[in-house]
Amino acid sequence: MPRMRFLLLFAALWMLPACASKGYRIVDSSAEEKQPNTVRVAMLHLGARKNGRETEESALADLAYNTGEAEKLIRIAAERGAQMVITPEYGNTGNLIPERARPWLSTSLPEPSRTPLFFARHEGVHAYVLKYARLAAELKIWIVTDVMERDVVEGETKYYNCGLVIDDRGCVRATYRKMYLWAMTEMALEPGTQPTVFETPFGRFGMLICSDALAPGLWTDLVNGGADFIIMQSHWAPTPYVGTFAMGNVAGYSGKTVLWSNHPGFLAGGAGVIRPGFGNDTSIGTFGRAGVVIDDLEIPDPTDAVAKTPR
Repeated sequence: MPRMRFLLLFAALWMLPACASKGYRIVDSSAEEKQPNTVRVAMLHLGARKNGRETEESALADLAYNTGEAEKLIRIAAERGAQMVITPEYGNTGNLIPERARPWLSTSLPEPSRTPLFFARHEGVHAYVLKYARLAAELKIWIVTDVMERDVVEGETKYYNCGLVIDDRGCVRATYRKMYLWAMTEMALEPGTQPTVFETPFGRFGMLICSDALAPGLWTDLVNGGADFIIMQSHWAPTPYVGTFAMGNVAGYSGKTVLWSNHPGFLAGGAGVIRPGFGNDTSIGTFGRAGVVIDDLEIPDPTDAVAKTPR
């Protein structure tokens, strides 16, 4: 009998994040009055629905749901003064089925440009990417999201797990193709070959995606490329505490603050601002449900470092 009670309690706790999904958790550590030398950032803590991925119709229905949930949280963050919002890895499409790329969820991407994405004609850009561009322009914020990029290389179609940076005018400002793919789930993808550091009015940001955290040499490349902060988009939810530990390592060894967006999950999840040193984090706890973390970062003094190209 005691064992049965324990199992029932375990099951109830496991379902808690899903049952509470309608009530987002907001962790706002920003100043009551924003200071002029700071940038306000927001990291989403949001899982993707991926119930129907076998057909184009069901996959697009999930995509619409996921991007709709992200938009709700992005608007909450913008209302609280966020200037940059980061969404998690696979937050739009859901994680991949091994050895299957699901082409109906993939998108082509233009080169970074100062022209708003929705003003130019680009073949193969998915509707949800244009939606993010319009949202960024409407709210006057930068959005960093994650897409499955499709590109034709020497006549062959290839797919990439790609971080996409859209500025406050709706322009693509940078892309980053994940370099260190997770062998268990990303067999259908190609690895990227170049690290990315991009410039903004409030500093330079380097980009990592999930298992990139296991490649210290890449962190060094970002620091050497002039990164003031490191963005991490991840899908760590299935593995208890690993994500939080990994983010602490990245921050500690790089000496840079990590802006971490991730999926929620039982005994897992976690998202927020991870600063170098012990006890300097602003984050949603490991039992966290869907929500957003908001915080202010001090804008660094300008340097002469040059950002690397997006690919």
